[in-house]
Amino acid sequence: MNPTRQLLATIGTLRTMGAKSDWTATFGNGFLVAMMQEMNAVRGAIHWLGQGQIELLAECPVEAATLSQPEPELIRLHNTDLCTQALVEDAEDGTKAVLAWPGAPGEQFVLQMAWPRGTHVDQDRLSLWRALLACAVENGQLAAARDREMRHNELIFRVSQAFMSTVNLRELVDLIVALVADTFKRADNCILHLLDTDSDLLVAMSVSSKALATPPRSDATPLRTGVGAAGLALLTGQIVNIGDVSKDDRFLARPHSRRIASLLTAPLVVRTQTIGTLTVDSSEPYAFDEEDERLLLTLASLAATAIDNADLVKNLQQSLNELRDTQAQLLQSEKLSALGQLISGITHEINNPLAAISGYAQLLRMSDGLDPQTRQDATRIYEQAQRAARIVRNLLTFAREHRSMQRPTDVNRLLQQSVEVIAYQLRVEGIAVDLKLAPETLGVMGDPYQLQQVFLNLMANARDAMVQAHGGGRLTVHTELDGATVRIRIVDTGPGLTPEAKQHLFEPFFTTKEVGKGTGLGLAICFGIISAHAGRIYLADTDRPGAEFVVELPHAPQLSQIAQDEELTEMTGLTNRLVLLVEDEEPVARIVQRVLSREGHRTVVTHDGQEALNYLRRAREGQIPFDLIISDIRMPNMDGVELYDVILNEYPDMRENVLFMTGDSISPTTRAFLDEQGVPVLIKPFDLEELRQAINDGLS
Repeated sequence: MNPTRQLLATIGTLRTMGAKSDWTATFGNGFLVAMMQEMNAVRGAIHWLGQGQIELLAECPVEAATLSQPEPELIRLHNTDLCTQALVEDAEDGTKAVLAWPGAPGEQFVLQMAWPRGTHVDQDRLSLWRALLACAVENGQLAAARDREMRHNELIFRVSQAFMSTVNLRELVDLIVALVADTFKRADNCILHLLDTDSDLLVAMSVSSKALATPPRSDATPLRTGVGAAGLALLTGQIVNIGDVSKDDRFLARPHSRRIASLLTAPLVVRTQTIGTLTVDSSEPYAFDEEDERLLLTLASLAATAIDNADLVKNLQQSLNELRDTQAQLLQSEKLSALGQLISGITHEINNPLAAISGYAQLLRMSDGLDPQTRQDATRIYEQAQRAARIVRNLLTFAREHRSMQRPTDVNRLLQQSVEVIAYQLRVEGIAVDLKLAPETLGVMGDPYQLQQVFLNLMANARDAMVQAHGGGRLTVHTELDGATVRIRIVDTGPGLTPEAKQHLFEPFFTTKEVGKGTGLGLAICFGIISAHAGRIYLADTDRPGAEFVVELPHAPQLSQIAQDEELTEMTGLTNRLVLLVEDEEPVARIVQRVLSREGHRTVVTHDGQEALNYLRRAREGQIPFDLIISDIRMPNMDGVELYDVILNEYPDMRENVLFMTGDSISPTTRAFLDEQGVPVLIKPFDLEELRQAINDGLS
């Protein structure tokens, strides 16, 4: 092929982005030789000018002296006209021609040729070749732009598909930096920072390095907003391109294990909010151009969207878990509500006969002239009635509707008393007790009997676990004051609880004990009691063997001078008082009447509220008012609630002289009435001494 055909074929096949590496690969010395042959030149050189540099790409012959060196003329051409043709005569070197044409943005190519002195150079032909070269490069740039756009679109599609392949944040950030590092051919590393909104610092989440097969997770020091390239990108929301870090004060110098000459940082923006940055760096200066900036911005936008989606999925999963837990709690609440209604009906029917059994047994024991065996039998009847009453009270407490008689209580003293209750059994079973009580008085407002029930239950559970596992152990009871909270810790050296037991710990009827040794109500009752005291009870998460239950109650500092002993004073019976008794259960009415008689009071017995109102009106008309009204709550015709409303309206002076009795403290109507009015009440079955004390209180 002759030189002209070879040159035209070379130009016609030009497909280049204009970069010096692509130009050299496409043309090289072959193009230069063909061009020199066509123009009868003796020497030639091609230079690349860009990014403030001049670089020789090709020369012929190789190492030809003057033409291989950058000349001032090249600098001038680069700074002024990108499409230049010049023909000069040099006395020593002969004739020179300089052709310049644009390459990629910010760069150009310069062709120098030389002829012997006196050689005639066809300038029209030279202009034609310059125009052909410029046209070839322009066509190449257009073709390259089309190919680049196709590659970018394909790349963005593949990257977006990859970003959407996982919603796990840790996996996602690793995938992002790996793909971005691979996308930029001149990049050595990629690092992704996310903004920690609490500290307002950029935290490195992941690093990908081409130099390492498995790059380590980044442990870089967090960056402040506005400091360094990443901090500036975060602050401004704009891309930051540092071509030479040694000449740019925007680069934050840090001790690095790798060499960084240039870097490019793009902000991660989600709905106008910057959440982090994405950075690529290179060991070459000026490694990234405007095309790289646009590409990194696009990838950063995709990455930010993927990260936001991962956060949304995470939040959605958390919301679903919370919803599932709430649903389970609602189902449990519905079960408890249904169980509470069942308990309400049962306890009302049980408490009335229990009150009669307990009362008659007590009256029988107080009778004169009983032989010892009969008195002992009456005592056993009373004890079994009390046992049944305790079961009923536990059911009421489990349903969380037991009326709590709260008063100033010293937790330390209550724990000491609780330990004393089971001290003998603990000693017999080889269990040592450590009481580590706070030196100060830990006052709370609470029901001491209910709180003691909680402490005894927790200690009994600890005792059973240690005896079953080791035949003994150590029980430790701590108390402390933490701000406004009184904290009680009950720790054992038993085997601890299984994961299943921890999951169902406070659920009713769940027990780890053998059949016949546990009802599964103990911890559920404890939970209800502590919740009613505005506290919390939970199993501490510790590495020690055994179990540690923690009870927290609100501290009442005004109770710091709680009396260490509360004496129950015996009140003298007040005789010749007139009492109206309203009770539809005949056995219970008879017992209360007999107690009133023993106390020297006169009693009028009625069986419903309407009948009681008739007596009240007749007593008022006869100017012989009643001194005390004792009334049941659930009765036929007119119940105790309706009766009390009439008393408030028609006999307001009697409102402080009403005592209620009920075996149904759990129903919503009864509970609401008692809580709203704050009237004194006896819960059936009651002890006769309780009844006597309540009567005297009502008459005082």
